[in-house]
Amino acid sequence: MQKLMRLATRSPNVQPKRFDDAIDRLNHYYTLIILILFAFIVTMHSYVGKSIICWAPKHFTKSHILYSNSYCWVRNTYFLNFMDPIPQRDEPKDYILYYQWIPFIFMGQAMLFNIPNVFWRTMNSKAGVDCDDILQTTYNYVESNKTSKSEKYLNLILTQTDRFLTKSKKIDVTKGFIEKFRKMVLSTCNPFSSKSYGHYLFTIYILTKVLYIINITVQILVLNQLFSNKYNLFGWDMLNAMISNDETTVFNNSTFPRVTMCDIKIRRLGNVQDYTLQCVLPVNLYTEKMYAFLYFWFFIVVFMDVVNLMVWLGVGFSKKDRYRYITNHLKDASIKKSVHVKEFIFGYLRLDGILLLKLIGHNTSSLTVNIILQGLWKKFMFSKINTFNKKDEKTENQNLAPASLTENEKLINDIVSE
Repeated sequence: MQKLMRLATRSPNVQPKRFDDAIDRLNHYYTLIILILFAFIVTMHSYVGKSIICWAPKHFTKSHILYSNSYCWVRNTYFLNFMDPIPQRDEPKDYILYYQWIPFIFMGQAMLFNIPNVFWRTMNSKAGVDCDDILQTTYNYVESNKTSKSEKYLNLILTQTDRFLTKSKKIDVTKGFIEKFRKMVLSTCNPFSSKSYGHYLFTIYILTKVLYIINITVQILVLNQLFSNKYNLFGWDMLNAMISNDETTVFNNSTFPRVTMCDIKIRRLGNVQDYTLQCVLPVNLYTEKMYAFLYFWFFIVVFMDVVNLMVWLGVGFSKKDRYRYITNHLKDASIKKSVHVKEFIFGYLRLDGILLLKLIGHNTSSLTVNIILQGLWKKFMFSKINTFNKKDEKTENQNLAPASLTENEKLINDIVSE
């Protein structure tokens, strides 16, 4: 509970250091805080204040009134329009079964919004790199403000990222769209297989985006069923009523009614007497506004989730978009003209590397991405030089001419010219 309170009271200017983007945090952070806050307000009003007040007959004593209020709160009440006659005992009634459970419904919704985030953090930890640790180190680097620790933090970021990018197998960067799509479909079905293709993290991230959309869509459908198929237009009905100042519509709202009826039986001297009490549910005054707000909030969030998913899918399928993103951050003109740029982007960084850089950019700044990318380029070029040197040594041992010497010189020139 203390963790939840710290989460709810954290300053909005303090960004949680999590390896995701703003739309992800809109789901698992801000929506979660809203739901926890709503649960807290309803809990305080329902279980600390007066949850229900029933209008009892004049001859009821104080103990009778307390009993009636408690009974009607536990037993459930039913909605009845003021213009309708009171139904007979055996007639069907529109019982409201959920108002006692609203705080728990809010908490359950909050937990569901955190599930995709738990999935993402659990699965990305299996990628061989601690993404949260890289982001935290990047924050430390930015906050160090070019002190003596800056170079230490930067080297740590570059070492961790380079180790992650170089440990998986190289892929053929000339593969076409069909082959790339096939690999992404296969890796989606089996995400662990995508480690060798360099898009394990990206595949898991896309699955997380899909989970956010599924979560909020399912919640809307479940709420609609829970509220007796009245939630699909609930927000619009309430908005129209408030704009037109239609108190009748608001007051006679059957989803969260403020006035309900309760049938109660009381034994008196061996006889069972039936009473029908009219009760007020003050908590529904707040619950109604909360779910009207959530109605629009959910649709806004799911719309942004879908757009965000489309953007990231564009990154995955568009080589041109990836090439443009990296070359825009490679500020050195000589690097952009290098013959090794495409291999650096599509063979070294690949989708996982670009995802890392994009999320670092989302959480810090473009300048930080420029610096990290410059360092990764140097590591990539030195790695190629070492590879060609080994080939040269092997060629010399076989008493053959060093055919790769010219290529080696080009690599050295690429680094020297930076």
